[in-house]
Amino acid sequence: MATITIGNIHGIVFDLDGTLLDSVEAHVESWIKALEKHGYREIDPIQLTSLIGLPGETIINIVAGPEALKEYKSIRKAKDKVFAELIKEGSVRLYRDVVDTLHILKDRGYKMGLATSTPSYILEELLNHLDIKRYFHVIIPGDKVKRGKPDPEIFLKAFDELEINPKYGVVVGDSIYDIKPGKEIGALTILVDYRGIYSPGTWEEEPDIVIKKVSDLIKIL
Repeated sequence: MATITIGNIHGIVFDLDGTLLDSVEAHVESWIKALEKHGYREIDPIQLTSLIGLPGETIINIVAGPEALKEYKSIRKAKDKVFAELIKEGSVRLYRDVVDTLHILKDRGYKMGLATSTPSYILEELLNHLDIKRYFHVIIPGDKVKRGKPDPEIFLKAFDELEINPKYGVVVGDSIYDIKPGKEIGALTILVDYRGIYSPGTWEEEPDIVIKKVSDLIKIL
């Protein structure tokens, strides 16, 4: 358990996909269709699902190999096109308790940030579509850092722009790619286990707190 106490928390940095946004399946579908278009078939959807949250280059290197990285820009463009279509179709949506939770936490005076591997050119349109941009004091897209998750740079940048020491902050995410860097910088880590993927004692870094849905934060903070 982190040494931070709930009463000393001043800021919260959220992951986006799988934490606030029910989008993991849409990302998997988008990557698979884009890869198939470029001749990369038989991609394991279970493996791909486990990688959502990492930078795109890392995902492609793992599921399709270094040769695919030579076509990354084209694959990424195709992936983003499919993902944009899924957004318009309503396949990408906020978990239903997210807006109320963000509103309550902001009213309680917490500074809030968003740290996501999603690049800025997609994130801007996505946040406008979701209408949640106003809840965040700081938004850090994946292309605004040199090293993507699970490196802690994106969370350090978020807390720095919030002007909060990470030791007085919380990292909220849905995967080890959020929990591990959160622990490294000394923040309290809260895992939102919507998908039931967490098994105690099996992760390289264990979350300090596990909740089933974002609205459980209201009871904790």
